[in-house]
Amino acid sequence: RIGGQVNIHIPSEEHGVLNVKLRGGAAAAEISAVVPGGAGEKAGLQVADRIVALDDAAISSVPELLETIRRFSPKQTVKVTVIRDGSQLEIPVVLA
Repeated sequence: RIGGQVNIHIPSEEHGVLNVKLRGGAAAAEISAVVPGGAGEKAGLQVADRIVALDDAAISSVPELLETIRRFSPKQTVKVTVIRDGSQLEIPVVLA
């Protein structure tokens, strides 16, 4: 953890990754940066999107998101539910 941000990249071919950086810690899972060319950018995730679910599993914190993402494999498509500008969006993401 550097400067209050957590990189969701998990360096293992066994786990899928979103290629985004998060801020929020225990109270939120808000995107603070999107890696250019990464899975998140390709799917349309944006800075300030707040991730609230991953394939219907509720997400309320960065640790919860990290635990949940470990269940998925690279190239697997997951439904990422975000709050953007007050609206809820479901975005399919092919994990890296």
